[in-house]
Amino acid sequence: MISNRVFAFCAISTLASSIACTPKPAAVASPTTPSSAPARRTSDAVYRLDFVLTSKDAPASNVAFVLTLPEHEKGEVFVGKNTLLSAAVPTTAQIPAGVPLGGTRQDVGTKLFTSFETKGDDLLLSVDLEATSASLPTVDKLTTHTKALAVQGKSSVVAQVDGEAHHLTLSVTPTKLR
Repeated sequence: MISNRVFAFCAISTLASSIACTPKPAAVASPTTPSSAPARRTSDAVYRLDFVLTSKDAPASNVAFVLTLPEHEKGEVFVGKNTLLSAAVPTTAQIPAGVPLGGTRQDVGTKLFTSFETKGDDLLLSVDLEATSASLPTVDKLTTHTKALAVQGKSSVVAQVDGEAHHLTLSVTPTKLR
């Protein structure tokens, strides 16, 4: 139970060069007053998101992945490998057997981060896509951030990149599970 307490608030008066204190009652929370904690969105919507990333780059390929997400939750996928870009080779010290050499490594492949919210029967997707490829000594990188409206049960293009080095299309088919 919250008690009614009186706190003194002090204000400095610059004109009179004195301190004036006035009592002010503390706010009392009531059952009808919303709390200061942020309200958590509650939704029972759960969707399966079938993504297909199509590349026209040589060699042409399709990568498919599925995420099952509740509304307003974030999901991510990484398809690729962690590649050694440069090895630090010791010159004077002996490396014991079974101890890996150090070096610079980077994830190379496709990363997708997504979340959604429902807009009527449709989904508003927020999608971050990163595609990297290593052709040493360089690493090519493409990133996109987009919002797209997807229709339930139909394939929708979320992002399309037709550039000098990359030709990618990302599409999604959402299916309502709950």
